[in-house]
Amino acid sequence: MGDVKDALFVLYNDGRDPEGLDELLVGMESAVNDPRADAQSAEAAASLATEVLTALEDRDEIITFAAKSPTVQALEIADAAERKAPTKRDVLLLEAKRTILAGQQKMLEAGAALDLAAAIDIIDEIAPLDLSDPETIETRIRQRDIAAEHFDRPVLLLRPAEVDAIAGAYQTADRAGKLEIVDQIARTIAPEMPEIFAQIAPKFPALSIAAQLHRIGTPQASEAANLIIGGGAFRGTLKSEKAVERYI
Repeated sequence: MGDVKDALFVLYNDGRDPEGLDELLVGMESAVNDPRADAQSAEAAASLATEVLTALEDRDEIITFAAKSPTVQALEIADAAERKAPTKRDVLLLEAKRTILAGQQKMLEAGAALDLAAAIDIIDEIAPLDLSDPETIETRIRQRDIAAEHFDRPVLLLRPAEVDAIAGAYQTADRAGKLEIVDQIARTIAPEMPEIFAQIAPKFPALSIAAQLHRIGTPQASEAANLIIGGGAFRGTLKSEKAVERYI
């Protein structure tokens, strides 16, 4: 029976094989009802079956908790912490929920909100962002908006790996290549252009100024932004954010 219990909790802790759990439950129920089993074996099987059911309930509760908004999670944790005479199970669940909330907060702070939203089934699986495909861009924008509403905070359109990919392409491109990258973004997701620039800006400070210029929206400001991006003359003249004011 010990081997069965060990196998069970490997499955339970992994959380990826509900069918395996069901099979173990069926097997234990059969053991309980088997007339050939002695009383001790039947009692042990019944006790283990109860543990399994409790574990499944706990897992379902944890999965449900993980899919709640951070605000609701925090309120639920606060309420549980004030519960009088908590059982051992209550204490373990509370600790698990605190760990989940802390882990999710770290993911949000690291810019992985989209990945977190997909992991807890708030949004569908995230497809790679193809800047030449308007449909995938529209899907990503919808996912970003859903995640932002759920987490009650701004969510970045690009995932960290995508920022690195665009930044890498930008870094290795010549002037024409840089302008082509920006032009592709402008043609497909112009409203999101400042946000994308802002995400890439830490790797290329000049893009921070370009992002501000694009937000201004005048033809002169856009031209200046493109010159910065392309490595033109404005790179030498726009050395501070104050220089942006001349284009307002």
